[in-house]
Amino acid sequence: MHLSDYLLLVALYKYGGLYMDMDALWTRAPQDRMTEFIGADLSDSPEDLSWALDDQNNYLATGLMRFQRGRAMFRHIAERYFTITTYDPSCFNCYGPKAFTQYVKSHQQVLISNGMQILPREGLYPYNWKEAEGAIKKTRPPVDPEQELVRIEERGIGLHLYGKVTSKKPIEDGSVVAEALRIWALELFETSSSPSAGSVEQRLQGPRVLYYTEMPPQRSGKPLKSSTTSSATEAGIAFLEKTPGAFQGLDAIFIRGSGKIAPAASKGLITKKASLHITIREGSVTMDPFVPLSLASFSKSPATATSKTNRGSAGARKIEMDLGDDVTMAQLNLALSRIRYLPPSTSSLSKAWGGTDEILIRVVFGELQKELVIPVVRKAGQRL
Repeated sequence: MHLSDYLLLVALYKYGGLYMDMDALWTRAPQDRMTEFIGADLSDSPEDLSWALDDQNNYLATGLMRFQRGRAMFRHIAERYFTITTYDPSCFNCYGPKAFTQYVKSHQQVLISNGMQILPREGLYPYNWKEAEGAIKKTRPPVDPEQELVRIEERGIGLHLYGKVTSKKPIEDGSVVAEALRIWALELFETSSSPSAGSVEQRLQGPRVLYYTEMPPQRSGKPLKSSTTSSATEAGIAFLEKTPGAFQGLDAIFIRGSGKIAPAASKGLITKKASLHITIREGSVTMDPFVPLSLASFSKSPATATSKTNRGSAGARKIEMDLGDDVTMAQLNLALSRIRYLPPSTSSLSKAWGGTDEILIRVVFGELQKELVIPVVRKAGQRL
């Protein structure tokens, strides 16, 4: 019954990395690739207070986490709980949430000083196991599925569906999960049995408007309830905040649809020549520098990035990136996910920025040539 719990412990201890349940969804990518984190959830069982993380009955859920390899926590739990004398197959939570919570509770000062962050419930578990079915059922007024998804994405990076409760139930049209699939599904496969099956028109998707959120200064000087758990949670809240100008989550830009697949290519990776062309009317863009390297590591021909700056009367910035001749759709989407808009600096303008801009993104992927024109609007933000 607990084989997956044991394998999780062994895999993360030996290799490290990010573990994710098959019934969990991303709403946007984590801010970085290094921060170690685990998410908290809230128990409604008074019996759990004896081992909960705090007096609010928070505990550590194990549906999604990221750690470096060799962390003693994983070996300790595996060796302590999975023995002939200690293993109890009837205890559902003993070798997952309960074991992790008890270990972190007794070692939290060391773990937190080493950078571990505890994400609040909204970060990964906006619905608890009793509420999860509501995510796949059609919403009823006044709840709108798109607005509910916006609320979840603004406050967190994941959504757990608790497959033990939801796996045998249909995803209803008009539900939060159906809305997520409508926005993010790559549509690589046609469900029809017609001759066109496997050929879904490719298109470039992006936000109708990019709201550039200007965040207020970080909070400081606020007393914490404790010097351990609360400080880890405070850091976790900061980790969940959206990066202004990033094309992540509901603002993601990506290619979706399989396009026409040649029979000879259907059994292997499909690669094509790809390039990006970006023009900004007033501001500029930056891209994560590891993108070309990531592409090059998968491509037969090195991916190169060339940028050109054109400062006309409007102060436009033009960037052209040749990603290579053998680029997969996944690699192209990775590059698109690393684009980040920057508003014009006050020093480069004769007057203050008016709070609006425009981005033109042109993508070439084999025979596909698509453009997006994305208006930018400044928006005042609020910290989580």
